Amino acid sequence: MLLDRQRVRFWQRWIFGIMALLMASFLIFGYSGVLTSCRGKQSSGQGPNGADQELKDLKSQLAAKPKDYSLIQQLAVLYVSRAGGDDQNSPAQKADYTAAAGYYQQYLKVRAKARGVVAERAREQVMLQLGQIYGNVGDYSKAKAVYTKLTELKPNNPEYFLALGSTAVTAQDTTTAMLAFSRYLQLAPNGSDAQAIRAWIKQQTASQTPPQPSASASP
Repeated sequence: MLLDRQRVRFWQRWIFGIMALLMASFLIFGYSGVLTSCRGKQSSGQGPNGADQELKDLKSQLAAKPKDYSLIQQLAVLYVSRAGGDDQNSPAQKADYTAAAGYYQQYLKVRAKARGVVAERAREQVMLQLGQIYGNVGDYSKAKAVYTKLTELKPNNPEYFLALGSTAVTAQDTTTAMLAFSRYLQLAPNGSDAQAIRAWIKQQTASQTPPQPSASASP
């Protein structure tokens, strides 16, 4: 497909971007010990499941403080970290990503009414993580819903429209992809993805245009 290589580059860029956002969230909330702890357990030979006890402890703390959003996000981050150590596309990885998504959804619910730049930015980061997770497990319908919400929150951010369009292409939702990519081109006409997107739109438009009768055809 025309955009296959473009989507690979896109998702590579977003994976690194998500990791950067994850590190930023640690700075905001002071969670830097979570992944450090996970890495320490893995390096000691316990493997990707070495976080089991930490997950159990966090869940116990959350049961006592169900509105503690810091605990909720720590659980989500820990599940994402563990999923990264699972076999690719394995049931264990899908289960860990699904658990992480559940905690991120819980975080968004608990923090839905929080105000201020820091709180809004944190919700945005969580939504980015959530969209990435849904893409990882192949739930493109939910991924599209997340990216649609992000485009509503940040209507002038071309990257969110690029994410929505790319996800829609993967989900074979041409209508949504066309709308998202058209908006992306309005916001970033000279963006690094613009040329490939224009080619894709041209291809889709051509395939949807009914053939015209030749001039020599009888009336």
